[in-house]
Amino acid sequence: MSSIHRLKLERKISCVLRDFSGTLLDVGGKKHDLKRNCKYIEFSNVKYLNIDPDSKPDYLMPLEEYSKIKNRFDVIICTEVGEYLKAPFEIFQAAHFLLNSGGAAIITLPSIMAKHGDAELDLWRFTESGIKELIDQSQFTRYSIEPIGTLSTTIFDLYRAQRTYIAKRRPTAVIIKIFSLLSFFISYLSIERAHNSQICSGYFVVVHKK
Repeated sequence: MSSIHRLKLERKISCVLRDFSGTLLDVGGKKHDLKRNCKYIEFSNVKYLNIDPDSKPDYLMPLEEYSKIKNRFDVIICTEVGEYLKAPFEIFQAAHFLLNSGGAAIITLPSIMAKHGDAELDLWRFTESGIKELIDQSQFTRYSIEPIGTLSTTIFDLYRAQRTYIAKRRPTAVIIKIFSLLSFFISYLSIERAHNSQICSGYFVVVHKK
């Protein structure tokens, strides 16, 4: 059951990828994720980096070992990866190292969000100012930062996460089913307006290499 944050994030990725082509590296992605992979049909070559051997990645390694990769890419996607890095600035350093000249990296980072299921590995949450500081530590000079979600959708996702956690201890299948339906309803039918970066579930960052 996807959160509204995730639904918005995936829609945004689909829109942005229309402007790119060439070779692509998906950091944290999985080859068998059909919903994500159908977005990559315009790319000539797609590679995956993951620490999970079951995902059958092309590069079975943590992102911190990016210097071992010899290939370079036109586009890199890092979806909700930065919160797992002990030194999150490395996500931008890795992107700059692995991109071809003129390439771009799409990086999403969580802000106001419940702990992930693998809570012991979930280390960070981010603000816009913090993201700018991380980018300043890299060699990128051209970038955009856009908040994901609104006050209402962020609150909804937090409450949904709490209900899901309760359901793991006490079966509440009907309630969770209702929340699943509501999440799609709110995501697709809520009125989109200018996002308030003070209150959002995360950030959608695009950095460009000269």
